Amino acid sequence: MMLIGAHAEVTDATNPYAIGLSGTISLETKNMLAINTERGVRMLPKLHCTWSINGVKVEGSTIHGHPYQRLTWK
Repeated sequence: MMLIGAHAEVTDATNPYAIGLSGTISLETKNMLAINTERGVRMLPKLHCTWSINGVKVEGSTIHGHPYQRLTWK
């Protein structure tokens, strides 16, 4: 599942200021997603957020890790 270029919104997070942030995913690392928002690029932790990616609810724990590692997950 390629996340770069997808629209993402934070629906729940341990940081209340992150809730509601939305934009296009521009970079993905093992622990973080970079989201291009109207106010610039925001780096957000995958693990501590619940995401809506292209309209699908995704727990951060399910996408935590390197993108190439997800290919082998079952």
